[in-house]
Amino acid sequence: MISCLENDKLLETDDEVLVHCSLLTKTQMYYRCPYCWRLGRNIKSSPYKKDGSIYKTIKPTLHFHGNPNYKMGAYHKISHCTINKKCVRVVIDENTKRE
Repeated sequence: MISCLENDKLLETDDEVLVHCSLLTKTQMYYRCPYCWRLGRNIKSSPYKKDGSIYKTIKPTLHFHGNPNYKMGAYHKISHCTINKKCVRVVIDENTKRE
């Protein structure tokens, strides 16, 4: 089971965020966003409530991009995140789940 706090962020610079591709399909590459979480239909910038506790039903947001037969490597993408405006470099490696 994935923890609600687990995401795919590897490294952050001034220009971009390096994230791990958690799932690769024939048509899409997915990663768990380190900046936004879903609580039902709402997007939150933090998994924590004002009192410091974690929302019980919050989940990391999955962002995705098209996959034109990517091999292992790092691929530069524009972020779909409404909170993070930096570019994203998505890393596909041997730990990436494939379907």
